[in-house]
Amino acid sequence: ARCVATLLHEMKRRGKDCRFGVVSMCI
Repeated sequence: ARCVATLLHEMKRRGKDCRFGVVSMCI
């Protein structure tokens, strides 16, 4: 759940480019 919250937060903050980085960190 924490990963998803961080993912959505970063997507809104930085944009789609950050999504891949957050997903990699989550994994």
